[in-house]
Amino acid sequence: MSEQLPGRNPQVNVSGPATVDGERLTGRQRAIVAALAFHGEAGVTTDVLIDIVWGGTPPKAARQSLQNQITRLRRCFGPDLVRTDKDGYRLGCETDLGAFQRLVGNLFDGPVSGDLVGRLEQALENWHGLPYSDLAEFVPVEAERYRLAELHAQTEEHLAASRLAAGDHARAISDLTGMVTEEPYRDRRWILLVLANHLAGRQAEALAAYDRAVSLFSEDLRACPSALLTLLRDRIAAGETIQLADLEDVHETSDVSVGEDAPTARASGPGIPAHRRQHPARCRRGRGQSRHTTPKSPS
Repeated sequence: MSEQLPGRNPQVNVSGPATVDGERLTGRQRAIVAALAFHGEAGVTTDVLIDIVWGGTPPKAARQSLQNQITRLRRCFGPDLVRTDKDGYRLGCETDLGAFQRLVGNLFDGPVSGDLVGRLEQALENWHGLPYSDLAEFVPVEAERYRLAELHAQTEEHLAASRLAAGDHARAISDLTGMVTEEPYRDRRWILLVLANHLAGRQAEALAAYDRAVSLFSEDLRACPSALLTLLRDRIAAGETIQLADLEDVHETSDVSVGEDAPTARASGPGIPAHRRQHPARCRRGRGQSRHTTPKSPS
């Protein structure tokens, strides 16, 4: 690792294997950086950090070994990368996941002006893979990992919807085709894909996408698509012209409802199951515990 130049904050990525300024770290260093990032401004005590890094079975010299690793990190990336805090340590700079959440929060919390597509793209550029992947054995990280993966999935969907609103149908179709492959049980992705094909004048492809969704839900989950997806298909088949604004509640759709005897879906995102909930075996519109919130249109 090369030594850090003074006067700048290092770039810390903790989605996917942890890196600092693009430099590969040792396994212990990755775990240290990921653990510090997970605990954020609150920091983490030395004892807890040792338990995380060594998986609950630390060697006798773990405290000295931890100090040595932190010294190396500071020497290579600057003293502010890891700060001493009370009886432990904390990370001294923003991570990729922190930047992702900050940028998305700015878009979701109020009116958005300017290039919404560009700003969503900027937020998604900070996502590099499974959050905190170097903490695979650290159980407390699982809920946060799931929350971040859901936020990432919603942001991808908002970007696709924003492309449609901007008239970039071809790019939206390309993105959504990949998105339904990655997470095939997210009803909203199929709604947007059907609509994108319709807006591009590809009515046959729109109806074919609906048929693929129905087949997938039926065979894999013993389920039916949402009422909104079915309504969209019926209106397209009837020759109606539909716009994104006509589907005001597309942001409220969740994963499809599945039967009690449906098999557990495999993880279709980066290590996160796309569908975990099970409902009574009847066809109804899926309503998950969380509701999607669409960024307001540019003013």
